[in-house]
Amino acid sequence: MESLSLFAHCQKCESNCCKSSSTIGAPILSEEEARTIRAFWGEKVIKPIKTPYGETYWLPEDQPDTNVCIFLKNNRCSIETHKPMDCLCYPIKAIYQSRRIIFVADGDCLALANLSEDFIKKAKRVAILSIQRFKPKTYQHWLDNFIGWVKKSAKILK
Repeated sequence: MESLSLFAHCQKCESNCCKSSSTIGAPILSEEEARTIRAFWGEKVIKPIKTPYGETYWLPEDQPDTNVCIFLKNNRCSIETHKPMDCLCYPIKAIYQSRRIIFVADGDCLALANLSEDFIKKAKRVAILSIQRFKPKTYQHWLDNFIGWVKKSAKILK
């Protein structure tokens, strides 16, 4: 998998993207990612989400009363070596628009202004791999229910 890290920027904003809320959200996990994470951190760290279309995807559980990703420890990702694809490509995301895939970026991410062309290119590759793991309706269900920034602050990339 691509080596992507925004850690220097994440320290400045205290890893807001890992603090689940209606504006940030939670990463979509494939069955394989969920299985890998559960193998290391236990069954209770991942929850299945059933769609109205009979599909399932997984999300990390929030820590009780904090809405913070269960894997965020001292504003650092504790699963860096098993980081989900959706987290790897943040703040870039591939989304469906009129039956084609476009790329958007989280306009509220403090790192956005400092992303290199190389980072964006690599993040787009990971974002494509991430979106292709799910049927379009399943991916859209996740976007509509768990990723507020796409509607709130997304900037279309070329």
